[in-house]
Amino acid sequence: MASGISPSVVGACGICCPWIASAATARMMNAANEKGIEIRLLDVIPAMMLTPLSNREAPLREYGSKAPRVFTVFHARRVSIYLSKRSESIVKSFEITTFPITYFPAGDPMKNKLKEKLRNGEVTYGISVGTPCNDIVELASNLAFDWIWFDGEHGPLNTEILHPMIQATRGRDVTPLVRVPWNDMVHIKKALDIGAEGLIIPWVNNREQAEYAVRSAKYPPMGIRGMGARFLNTAGLDLAEYLRTANEETFIMVQIETVEAVENMDDILTTPGVDAFLVGPNDLAASHGYVGQPTHPEMEKIVKGIMDRGKELGVPGGYAFISKDANRKRIAEGFQWITLGSDMGFLAQAARAALAEVGR
Repeated sequence: MASGISPSVVGACGICCPWIASAATARMMNAANEKGIEIRLLDVIPAMMLTPLSNREAPLREYGSKAPRVFTVFHARRVSIYLSKRSESIVKSFEITTFPITYFPAGDPMKNKLKEKLRNGEVTYGISVGTPCNDIVELASNLAFDWIWFDGEHGPLNTEILHPMIQATRGRDVTPLVRVPWNDMVHIKKALDIGAEGLIIPWVNNREQAEYAVRSAKYPPMGIRGMGARFLNTAGLDLAEYLRTANEETFIMVQIETVEAVENMDDILTTPGVDAFLVGPNDLAASHGYVGQPTHPEMEKIVKGIMDRGKELGVPGGYAFISKDANRKRIAEGFQWITLGSDMGFLAQAARAALAEVGR
């Protein structure tokens, strides 16, 4: 490399946009070569080790003389090439029509922060999202939630809709989880392949069903997950390392929502690979004959008994939102995974408060 040249280079990928090696790109590469700077067009897309000032632009010039020799991009609508020599800089850019801009902050892109927090005994808080809107996800991701769970069981969130919604969480400190429509290998595989870092599995009533869920989510030898993941945030990793890390870091939460599940709790929660359980209060109440009464005194006893057994087995428990009072009780009982509300619930709550202020 030529003496005195301090390059800041963004490399563009050739997977999402194979036409990227265009004449404009060639001109930029030639200009860089003339200055002794290497630009690499990437065949794989490693995680970007750059923390932007905003979610829309990467301030490469903010790095000054400390800029890395090569920046790599995950995917973006606009990729800019910055060539700098001392105080002189040349800025070139071109458009890529792909996914919304997404950056990964510096750190391990495979680390599941939710699993780590639960292992440390922390109480974690999140929001459920069921509305097909990327803006809601981006807003929620910028808040202090530990996780967002996308409800693919109820409502319109299918794989095509979920894909960009999960991408909107990238680069934030929030863990994206998907509640799949059913305990089914195809649903589980697709949710993980589009970027979910954890799964909520509904209607798990016995050990056999718990084992099936785990096998579907894990690569061999732990499971039967097919090796067709798109490696959205892991390209560039050694395959064996990726498979091992994915098996370790993928979060599996099973729902306890029936009389049968309560009776088989020990078998379910001691299944290797089950990381946590979620009490579905409405379905659980209905299963016990208390339809529409999730906070009935008898249900309160049952829920507390579930958590007590979970603590004895060392398995963290979660609770879907019913009310603030119910959440306070669940935290006191030892639940570590608390849903504070839903996207539509928060909207309705804010709207009612605003209307109340004007007498409506």
